[in-house]
Amino acid sequence: MGHRIEIDQSNKVVDSGPTVIAFANGIDDAILILSKVKSQAIHWLRRNHTLQTPANVLVFVAAVFLLLEPYLDQLDTVVIDIEYTGYNRRIKDFQLTRIWRNRPGFEAWRIEFGRVGKGPAHHKANLVREGKDRKRRTAKLRDLLNVL
Repeated sequence: MGHRIEIDQSNKVVDSGPTVIAFANGIDDAILILSKVKSQAIHWLRRNHTLQTPANVLVFVAAVFLLLEPYLDQLDTVVIDIEYTGYNRRIKDFQLTRIWRNRPGFEAWRIEFGRVGKGPAHHKANLVREGKDRKRRTAKLRDLLNVL
């Protein structure tokens, strides 16, 4: 049996300053996206693509995928905090499309959305953003663009 994790972010992609997307609940990890990287990714997306989904949402979903990918075999259920109202279906479709490239048996029901609140994922994201928790990875521009 795998872990049921929750994903939350500290500081939205469109906000100034770094963004941290983290998961927690038995196991934990985080992705730090520096301000410069966020700006570069958004600029690249707007310049090179006709977007049906806003660039900031695409950066978020790319970071979520980078966060989850090394742990997919350990996860039972992934609960993503409702950060971008109206985009849950697109976020889930994006995740599943990427996941199914290497794990075609990953069931769609394992990704869901809900209000995470101030639980372990929220706490982890805040600690990483404040520099009090160093267990994290830093997303580079090429990492995000390779996912997109």
